[in-house]
Amino acid sequence: MGNGEFDWIDELAARFGAGAFGDGVHGIGDDAAIIPATAIGLQGRPTSWVVSVDSQVSGVHFQPAWLSWAELGRRLMHVGFSDVAAMGAAPAFALVSVEVGAGVTAQDRRAFAEGIAAANDELGVRLIGGNVSGRQEGFSAHVTAIGVSVRRTMLLRSGACPGDAIYVTGPLGAAAAGIGILRGQASENSSINAELVDAYRHPRAHWREGMALAESGWVHAAIDVSDGLAADLGHLCDAGSVGAALESEAIPVSEALISWCRHTGRDPLDWALGGGEDYILLFAAPPDSEREAEIGTLFKSFGGGLWRIGMITATGRLEIRRQGVWEPLPARGFDHLAGHP
Repeated sequence: MGNGEFDWIDELAARFGAGAFGDGVHGIGDDAAIIPATAIGLQGRPTSWVVSVDSQVSGVHFQPAWLSWAELGRRLMHVGFSDVAAMGAAPAFALVSVEVGAGVTAQDRRAFAEGIAAANDELGVRLIGGNVSGRQEGFSAHVTAIGVSVRRTMLLRSGACPGDAIYVTGPLGAAAAGIGILRGQASENSSINAELVDAYRHPRAHWREGMALAESGWVHAAIDVSDGLAADLGHLCDAGSVGAALESEAIPVSEALISWCRHTGRDPLDWALGGGEDYILLFAAPPDSEREAEIGTLFKSFGGGLWRIGMITATGRLEIRRQGVWEPLPARGFDHLAGHP
């Protein structure tokens, strides 16, 4: 087996399947994939395909020393399907495009593919195609994440109403702190460093939570937290023309983040509000203690949880209460085009 582009495509076709899959799906080997609705048993039922695109680009989303090739492959898929999760859809299919620079070996590429395969097993996804291109240096990968829903209504960013409670499905800030450690801000406690770095290296798309929320009929609006809580809450509020009031003490952060912040002299809330890379779900729904207990128990079985962190307001402002004092929520979050003309 050679090390050229088409040799690798042949390897990928052997690893993930090519041609007709036996259920009407036609994958790697033609100019495009074919996905009939009947492939997943949806005959005669309302069907929505949910499609999103995401990337992992060296020098932007990661540095080569930050994670292994297998971790990069797995991370690509979970990050991509986090957007599908935020819509309440089930992960189904993926196409992956890569740009491979000098110095990336055949062994690296195989490990990357194994990471994709591991994520596919976790997500219930089939890789059905993609593209391979060269570049001078570095590496980038792009996933087209395809989900499916049998519901007539989906989870959208818009729809939040004044009086709704604001919820999240996991702790915030740990992954961003992990990047800080990878950039040289490690504490003396190696186990804390490892836990935070692991939060960056191994994100989990909360697709089971998203599907449960969509099926519940409870939720008015939802979004995944990729750019930071403050930024993504702002997107949700903008979409619904509403405001938000957060309670700082209600925002979940891990004990590892708290301990690490003692070393760095930072406030854990800063990382929770502006760090990003969390890939948990943020949603607005009418406050309901019984529903919270039921959903929270279900989410724990998925490895997450449920936290009420504030309320949707009619003011149009984003605010947070710290130590009993209300203040504007800082405008934070990652912007890929910040400073570009």
